[in-house]
Amino acid sequence: MNSVIEDLKAKKDNCKKQMDKLVEKNLNGIIDDETYTKKRQEFEDEIKSCDKKIEKAISTSKSEEKVKERVQTMRKNINSNNDLINEFEDNSFKCMIKEIIVGDYNKDGSVNPFALKFILNSDNIGTNTIDKENRISYMDETLITELDAKVFFEVFNILENGYRRKEIIDKIHIKVCSDI
Repeated sequence: MNSVIEDLKAKKDNCKKQMDKLVEKNLNGIIDDETYTKKRQEFEDEIKSCDKKIEKAISTSKSEEKVKERVQTMRKNINSNNDLINEFEDNSFKCMIKEIIVGDYNKDGSVNPFALKFILNSDNIGTNTIDKENRISYMDETLITELDAKVFFEVFNILENGYRRKEIIDKIHIKVCSDI
C-alpha cells in the first residue's frame, strides 16, 4: 500500500513541476493564454485526483491495519487458556457469536455436512471502526483458527436400494472466523 501512495505522490509532484514549466512557457510567450489555461486546469484536476486517491489509500491502509490487529487479538484470545468458561452463558454467547453455519465444503469441493463454522461478532467491539459499507462478505471472512473436534455419533445413510447403512462419525471440523 505504501508503494501506491508513493507512486501517487510522485505523480502529483510531477504535475506540479509540469505546471511550473507551463507558467514559464506562458511568460516567455511560447504558448498562448488559452492553451495555458486549458493545460493548467488539466494539471489541477490531476493533482486533485491524486489527492483523493492518496486519501483513500491511506484510509484503506489504516482500516486494513485495524482489521489485522483485531484478528490477531481474537486469535490470541481464542488460543489462550486463560479465563475459560466452565458453563454455558447465553448472553456471552449471543454477544460473541454472530452466526453458526452448519456444513462446509472440503478443499476438493465435496460437501462436508459434519462441519461447523462460528462467525464471531465484531459489532460489539468498541475498537472496531471499520466502515460497514466496505465490509467483507461472509464468503471472504477472516479465518482465525480451525480444528477437528473429537466426537462420537452414528449416522444412517440411505443407499440407492433404499436400505440404510450405519456410519460412525468420530470428528467434526470446526472453523472460527471473524466477520471483519
